[in-house]
Amino acid sequence: MGKHAYLIMAHQNRWQLQVLLRLLDDERNDIFIHVDKKVKSFDEKKIIDICKKSKVWIYREVSCYWGGYSIVKCEMSLFQHAYETSRYSKNMKYDYYHLISGSDLPLKTQDSMHEFFDNNAEYNYVRFDDDYSDSKSCVQRVKYYYFPYGLLVIKHFPVFRYINFGFKLFQKMLCMNRWKNSPFHLYYGSQWVSLKEDAVECILKKKTIIERLFRFTSCPDELYKQTILRNAGYQFYSVENKDFVKSCLRYIDFSEHKPHPKTITMEDYDKVMNSGALFARKFDENVDREVILRIYKVLSGKRNNERDNQSLNLHH
Repeated sequence: MGKHAYLIMAHQNRWQLQVLLRLLDDERNDIFIHVDKKVKSFDEKKIIDICKKSKVWIYREVSCYWGGYSIVKCEMSLFQHAYETSRYSKNMKYDYYHLISGSDLPLKTQDSMHEFFDNNAEYNYVRFDDDYSDSKSCVQRVKYYYFPYGLLVIKHFPVFRYINFGFKLFQKMLCMNRWKNSPFHLYYGSQWVSLKEDAVECILKKKTIIERLFRFTSCPDELYKQTILRNAGYQFYSVENKDFVKSCLRYIDFSEHKPHPKTITMEDYDKVMNSGALFARKFDENVDREVILRIYKVLSGKRNNERDNQSLNLHH
């Protein structure tokens, strides 16, 4: 029986996180949750007690800011904790490490999920976009130094956008190219992946060089995994198909052409469930709670009754 590790980056929507954990709760899964250090209060015991079959670990090590290296630090922390758990447990290793967020949901039962990965166990599931990888816009993410994203930047983003523009212009005048001596070809893709244990081990062994190359860059979470693993020659489900489902098994809708994906609602339900994806994002209980509950009931075989609603703490 193969074991899987779920690595969850969480920061809000705690009811939604409870639903996600119920759908992942299985003796074949261990769950590692990183809660954003900025979150003021978090009832760890309540979250851990949700799972009756899976072991759950919760960490609060990094304050995460979109676009910055803090996201990479959070991911690396989760990879490290899960890998050490696997390596130091007797007669146990994880077949797959699934990096997801607290805004994700599985779209298949755990039996179906494990059957799929058992039948396709030679692959890592990572999305690539080679056209963008070779573009000037992508290269500039790592070519120049960027101010680290943090609370001050977020609060005064318009000001820092102009400061960053001026700083980048100054670096251009100096012909700065911090990627020039990199031993890697740069690759770009989605942050969310499902990796085999040897791929995770490869990333962790490159921790020092990852920090040197990707710290002070722009949105490095979409670059470092693709760059390290592709240059190392790992086997992927697809490197040619940019479709999220056909590369990393995830339904993600960027049709609105915004930096963040479209929030899934009941209007998207049939499309999502018929997509063939194993995971979907993003969901938001404050936008459409009904679609989250519908998926939960379909996968868990629950019927819509008051007892189910109370068990999910729908009013808390």
